[in-house]
Amino acid sequence: MIRRWMALGATVVVVASIAAAEAAGASGDSPGSARSASASRCRTSALRITLGPASPGVSHHGFVLRFQNRGSACTLTGYPGVDGVSAQGKTLVSARRTERGYLGGLKPGEGISRVQLSRGKTASALFEYVDGPVPGLSCPAVAALKVTPPNATISVRLSPTGLSSERLCQPQIHPVVPGGTGQG
Repeated sequence: MIRRWMALGATVVVVASIAAAEAAGASGDSPGSARSASASRCRTSALRITLGPASPGVSHHGFVLRFQNRGSACTLTGYPGVDGVSAQGKTLVSARRTERGYLGGLKPGEGISRVQLSRGKTASALFEYVDGPVPGLSCPAVAALKVTPPNATISVRLSPTGLSSERLCQPQIHPVVPGGTGQG
């Protein structure tokens, strides 16, 4: 089963049947992991995942990944996974996890936080890259981004308008923060 949503100029295509995969136990929770009595880890199926533009800098571009909770209270902590993929779904480049980059991220001295999301609330993370080509660097053109929420195993495929015209050099992903800006 494939679901499609339109949001902020990005087509979201669920890579797998999220509900079926999570029902089979692939929620991203490791066996025997401790869960908070008030809120468990957010499952991909409970999140509306969208992209928004990030303010560009000198040859730096990016997107704000937004994770809106559509289910029961849950938490997100750490880094989403972001891969640049071909039209066929082959991973061409993976974002390096960094606390901050040229476009933003966490403030100096700020640590990674546990973001509690009640129904309807949003957490976000900043994804950034240098638009290539850059001599000496691998800078593939990608058709889409494969995004995996923190501590989850199920991904969604996002195809923002204009992404295929750019080359992703040195992609970075920053930790999730409360709100929709991707900034700590």
